[in-house]
Parts: sequence; C-alpha cells; structure tokens
Amino acid sequence: MSRWVFQAGRKLGQAAIPLARQAKRLWNKAKEGASDPQGSERELGAFLARQLKSALPPAQNPALQPRLEAILRRLAGALGDKNREFAIEAVSFQTPRAVALPGGFLFLGESLAASCGGRDDALAFLIAHEMAHAVRRDAVRKLMSQTAVRAAGAALRSGPLAAWVRGQGLSLLETAHSKECEWAADAFAADLVRRAGWGLDGALAWLETIDAAGPKSGVYLASHPPPRERLERLKRLAPGTAPSP
Repeated sequence: MSRWVFQAGRKLGQAAIPLARQAKRLWNKAKEGASDPQGSERELGAFLARQLKSALPPAQNPALQPRLEAILRRLAGALGDKNREFAIEAVSFQTPRAVALPGGFLFLGESLAASCGGRDDALAFLIAHEMAHAVRRDAVRKLMSQTAVRAAGAALRSGPLAAWVRGQGLSLLETAHSKECEWAADAFAADLVRRAGWGLDGALAWLETIDAAGPKSGVYLASHPPPRERLERLKRLAPGTAPSP
C-alpha cells in the first residue's frame, strides 16, 4: 500500500493542490447542506468517483461494463425518478466488493459480479441494492459522520485524496449499515427488480451461493446481515416467484 501511495503522490504532483482545494469546497458544501442537496451530493459523489476510478483498475472482462450499464438503465427506468441519475463502474477490487457513493455513483467489483453466476436478474438485485443505499442517502450519512469528516480533512491536508478514497474511504463505506438499513435496501431492490421485469429467482440463487461460500464471500458481504437471514426474508417478499427470463 505504501508503494502505491508513493506512486500516486508522484503522479498527482502539483495537481494535488487544486484537487485538494476542490475536494474541500465540495465536502463543506455537502456537509453544510444547500438549497439543492441532491445536486450537492451529486457533485461530491462525482468528485469522489473520479478519485476512486483513478485508483482502481477496470474489470478485466470488457463485456462486463456495458452489461452493467444496460441493467442499470433498465432499473433506473423502472424507478421512474427523472431527477435522479446513476452511474456504474465495473472495477477490479482485491475482494468481492460494491460501493455506493453519494449522488448515485456505483462501483461493482468483478469478483462480486462473477458470484452471480452469469445471471442478469442476480446482478440486477445487487445493483438495485446499492441504488437503494444511494436513494436512502446511507452513504452520505456515513461520509458526513464526524469521524469521516475528520479523516477526510486529514486526507485533504496530507494528500493524495485518491489514496484515502481507495483505503480509509472504502473501509468506512463498507462498515456495516444497521440491519434495518440492509433490510430496507433488500426490500427496495426486490421491488425494483420486479418493476423492471425480472423475477427474484436470481437473487435467491445468489444468496444461496454466498451462504454456501461462508467466509470466502469477502468483506462486502461480511458487512451485511447473514445471507441465510436475507434469503429467508427475501423469500417472504417473493412468494411463488416465477423463473426469471
């Protein structure tokens, strides 16, 4: 990690100064609130997304990015909120991960996508779950916590910010939401994937897979309620689920 930070610092060089100033302005704008909170969150999220994207390699499978974008467009269309925008990036995390930044910027790790077994309906559930965290502003609440603000302030002073976003920022976003938040995100996702024309069989099959994988399922899934609990609750939301097309 120290080598990566050193290389990132050299790459940023003098550009880190205006970058830090911009980040501080956006952070304060979102933290303090504005007449357009959704716009402020989008602006902050876009900035953080650029830093995270610059710090992570893209997915090795070139077909994954357009596939995720197509699923996201279908889900966003079913959501029916023209004022809300989403974007998604397929990236190579070291462990199965997904991240929802403020403003609807989503990152999905290639290994987590692979755990869906090639099923679009399972991927749709994963993406919709992260969309739920964005819509519910769960990421904003985490990033705007007092601890996060102090950590980000230190990153802005010492730079480079991309290292903080990739390291401590990711760790912060992956710490567990409350069970209530996760249940709400699953319920939101179940409703949205059905409105978009998929069934829930893919989601149920994916939860069975990660339940069988146990600790191998990674940090992202370890921060959620146990897969078996999620599976049983989702079954109650999907009585008689038909096979997904």
